[in-house]
Amino acid sequence: MVKVVTKTQYKQEIGLAELLVKEKILTEEKVQYAQKVQARLEQNQPLGEVLVGLGLISRSELKKILQVHKATIPLGELMVERGSLKREDLKTALELQKKTPQKRVGEILVEMGAITERELLKAIGEKEGIPFIEPNLAMLDDSLMGKFSLKFLKTNSLIPLTEEEGVLRFLVSSIPPPPKVKELEGAAGCPVAFALGAKDSIDRTLQEYSDLKVGGTYSGRGVDAEGRIIELADYIISEGVRMGASDIHLEPLSDRLRLRYRIDGVLIHRTDLPKEMEQRLITRLKILADLDIAEHRRHQDGRFQCTVDGQELDMRVSTYVTVNGQNLVMRILNKQSGLLLLDELGMPPKIMESYQDFVLRVPTGVVVITGPTGSGKTTTLYSSIDAVNEMGVKIITAEDPVEYQIEGIMQCSINPKIGLTFEDTLKAVVRQDPDIIVLGEIRDRPSAETAIQAALTGHKVFTTFHTEDSVGGILRLLNMEIEAFLISSTVICVVAQRLVRRICENCKVPSQPNPKDLAMLNLDPASLAGFNLYRGRGCEHCHHTGFRGRTAIYELLVLDEAVKEAIIGRMSSFKIRKLSIEKSGLITLQEAGIAKAVQGLTTLGEVVLKAPPSMKPRPVAEILRLTGDTA
Repeated sequence: MVKVVTKTQYKQEIGLAELLVKEKILTEEKVQYAQKVQARLEQNQPLGEVLVGLGLISRSELKKILQVHKATIPLGELMVERGSLKREDLKTALELQKKTPQKRVGEILVEMGAITERELLKAIGEKEGIPFIEPNLAMLDDSLMGKFSLKFLKTNSLIPLTEEEGVLRFLVSSIPPPPKVKELEGAAGCPVAFALGAKDSIDRTLQEYSDLKVGGTYSGRGVDAEGRIIELADYIISEGVRMGASDIHLEPLSDRLRLRYRIDGVLIHRTDLPKEMEQRLITRLKILADLDIAEHRRHQDGRFQCTVDGQELDMRVSTYVTVNGQNLVMRILNKQSGLLLLDELGMPPKIMESYQDFVLRVPTGVVVITGPTGSGKTTTLYSSIDAVNEMGVKIITAEDPVEYQIEGIMQCSINPKIGLTFEDTLKAVVRQDPDIIVLGEIRDRPSAETAIQAALTGHKVFTTFHTEDSVGGILRLLNMEIEAFLISSTVICVVAQRLVRRICENCKVPSQPNPKDLAMLNLDPASLAGFNLYRGRGCEHCHHTGFRGRTAIYELLVLDEAVKEAIIGRMSSFKIRKLSIEKSGLITLQEAGIAKAVQGLTTLGEVVLKAPPSMKPRPVAEILRLTGDTA
């Protein structure tokens, strides 16, 4: 049975400071010193962050301490140390609790609007080792629901979820007190365990179930375990698609199965599922992907196709064997995704003007688009190709795989299983009399040499590269032992990019710059005078993240004569970058991100996370003048 937290157990909880001393992790003197530093800080920081900043413990040690002792540390303090609650809000809630002692601190925090009910339930679930579940009809087992009257379930906001080894698991909105637990055990006729869920979701699901039963349209959903798992798998996929996820993660933990969606490049915790559902759900998805369901010791890869709301989807499935079970990830590829036009990419006006005039309109040479996986390189590549796709131009591609199909372009998808290798395709491409060649990616020296040679023979070449920034793309080619004079004479430009999350327009509010973000960006606070910054508070539209959608930030390095001479002279990356900024007007990724932030599109925190460190940025007004943006 699940552990029920009683008042006696609450008295046994101790704060982080006392815990560190009690467990002899730090001396009392060191902890007191950290608390004094914490009290003097202008912006209140969690004690753990102060300890890390002072070098008294490492970040990994702090994380381990919070994980191992999470049942001992009070819930409010645990949320503060993990960054999900402000210390000021916790102090206010504790003061209010003195006036209303019958209320719990978590309840007061929700009433204050400091956290949402779901955030509170997730924190309680993690602390107590109880799954947090967002219910839906696909989870309901008709045989279990039939053991209780709908009136009883609705009155108590209960959903019987699973029965495993003689223990019935209920979904509840709060952990019942011991007398209520005994009452439920009597009604169920067996021991009970619990999962946590938001009361509105529980009540809504019970009402939907009731409507289907009363209306006579209930289709026997979940009558048997197999049918219920099939519907649950379908629901997980369709919900991920509707939420705009790029990947679906089913992650086995020691006591639950965690479901997360990657939305706008960030993993969002959607729900937990009871551990007893894990094996059947993973097996169902492996069957869809044509994987070996009897194999539990090896990693596997597969794929399947499906349709959700009229959208044809290609699902790439990967399983990874862990100590707690099989971790399964599904990547969602939408075959009908619309191709973005060049002016929809988010390039600043002056950078777009340079890209069109000095890159796209040049008849020959190599255009390199760089960035890590998931930075939007492919989208920029296809939009660029589409922009130069004219009747008098022959464009041919070698891709692995073809992600967007463009009318009028000869696209080839690499398939090594049938002998259609990247190397053989590159040799065949140049015999097809193309004007423009598209290489999905420069992988090694042979593919780099092919791109250079094609440019030398009068072709235009578009390709992508995995490097940190634009100057890094040049250095990577030099490290592949491509001659410097060949690079300077063939490469037209290198475009580096990142994707940053957009602030949700539905919950957008003014914000003050975080001193830590300013320090990380090496940004002078005075240069922000007269400019407004914003953040998202979090709402239903953005899944309580404060962000909805993404936009790109770009760094465009056009190889003019000054940069070419620097390459031939094999100058260091620092000197090439400095020269490009001073002579060629290069806008760094950090500067491009700062421009987006003062336009109210993203936050400085996002820029810190996504843009690589660079030279000290210019004043904000100067950045906007160079990009052509207006705040």
